[in-house]
Amino acid sequence: MKIHPIDDSRVSNPHILEFLENFRQFKIKGIQHSVKVTKHNVIADRIIVGINKGNIYANDIFKIVKKYNFPEHLLKRLGEEWAQAYMVGLSLEVDGDKLRYKVYVDKGSKNASKSTYKSDAIFAVKWNPKSPSEYVIAKYSLIKKVTEESIKSEVKKSGFDLYPDFIPKSIERKKLTFIYTAEDEKSKRRSFDIRFNDIYLDDLTKDVLNLTNVNLYDTLSHLRLFPIRNFSGGVSDSGEKFFNLYFMVYENNELQTYRM
Repeated sequence: MKIHPIDDSRVSNPHILEFLENFRQFKIKGIQHSVKVTKHNVIADRIIVGINKGNIYANDIFKIVKKYNFPEHLLKRLGEEWAQAYMVGLSLEVDGDKLRYKVYVDKGSKNASKSTYKSDAIFAVKWNPKSPSEYVIAKYSLIKKVTEESIKSEVKKSGFDLYPDFIPKSIERKKLTFIYTAEDEKSKRRSFDIRFNDIYLDDLTKDVLNLTNVNLYDTLSHLRLFPIRNFSGGVSDSGEKFFNLYFMVYENNELQTYRM
């Protein structure tokens, strides 16, 4: 009997399990289990579900986000962004009793000869379901030319202030595919998001692992065999440096896209 991807997503948090049930009826492109890492903490209960546009309608997205008190006045804008999209990502982060939902709208152009899409930009909204007025709109822009210099520049602009040793190694191995710069629409605070073609937890170098007091090999042992597709980072509102790892725990390659 074939297992549905949401039943094999490597999560146990009840809030995330409930959230995943929203997608049982849809053909899922991918599921990423992400973790947010700071000096003293790891938020490991984070999930992202990606669905191609041909497998979900705008009303389906509205129904899901409204269930979790998405800011009502942003629904029209979400619809306008979705009209230009080829893929949607819906996510949940659980940090103790704090829940934060996020919707990503991937926009881009189609390569007709290969039936693939290249993501040029992403519109995203993250909100607090208990207080919908607490939301952040972020815009992700693709950096056209990926070089060590361009990556160093975006990392520096984010305030992250570390160019990890595993990045040039990934470039050399042709594992790094592209980079986004993300900007908070209101605060203008920036972050970076680097996409990889299958690196793993063991590929991370000591300079990154030393940014936290948490032993990531022990904490994330259940994800060690899954590929890391994205590494992002920046500085939070409180001035704390953070980085995120996105592990691809499920992927359907019937329609290849460049970012989950």
